[in-house]
Amino acid sequence: MFRAADAARLAQLYLIGGTPHPATERARLDKTALGSLESVPWTYAVSPEPVLAGLRARGYQILALEVAPDSRPLGALTAADFPLALLVGHETAGLPAEVVAACDGVVTLESWGRKQSLNVALAFGVAMLHCARLWAEHVGCAPGGEV
Repeated sequence: MFRAADAARLAQLYLIGGTPHPATERARLDKTALGSLESVPWTYAVSPEPVLAGLRARGYQILALEVAPDSRPLGALTAADFPLALLVGHETAGLPAEVVAACDGVVTLESWGRKQSLNVALAFGVAMLHCARLWAEHVGCAPGGEV
């Protein structure tokens, strides 16, 4: 997640609940983060409610990245969807229903294989890079400005 966040130049990565974070699992995360723990601003919270409330108060649209019947394709996002907070859930359980209900909508990565989803880290990376490109095109700059 940290390397994908760094690649997309995310402004902030929020880690919530049981998500591993550098304060408690730095050695484990360092193995895959390859230095991005220092380049990505992150915050840990026990529960999502205060994080979502703070983002919403700052004008963010909050979308869940989930496989769901009422979702729209990630590719349907437009500049009007920004600023955007994209939530991803647990590898197998996804996001809790009450968290999805608190979102402004649900987006999904289209998949044509037998499996209907990607693993969460890969899905997060694909989604973040897509959003980074969309944002860069909207503000008229090369990808690399903060998303």
